Amino acid sequence: MSTRWSSVFARAALLTLSALWTACQSDPMAPKTAEPATTAALKLARAYTGRDLVALQVLVSGLKDGARREVGFRLIDYYDVEHGISAMMRTTGYSLSITGQMQADGRVTRKGVRTPDEAMPFRAYVSELGKRGIRIEEL
Repeated sequence: MSTRWSSVFARAALLTLSALWTACQSDPMAPKTAEPATTAALKLARAYTGRDLVALQVLVSGLKDGARREVGFRLIDYYDVEHGISAMMRTTGYSLSITGQMQADGRVTRKGVRTPDEAMPFRAYVSELGKRGIRIEEL
């Protein structure tokens, strides 16, 4: 693992520790010995710019109508400097918002408990992501 990625993972671990410590502040039963580590985590958190990226690629192969077929999709999204929104917030928050809006406006028509890939109309979902600047490329 490169030094750069080691640093990224260390920051993530310390930021997680910081979040846990903050959550425990109001709990009288929570251990108070993590404070020095949390102080270090907060110092690193202040230095961290938060400019991230999300990279996702899905490759699927199988049989369709008796013929072998392969399909793939790729999503690469970056931190939104103009609005100060991380790529992780964009790809998870926008996605959740879109699925809720599509359910509310009737574009999701299948009833019952379903996985997202079963329930969501794929092309409409990808189009909505595109309207928000998140591109899914078909390979």
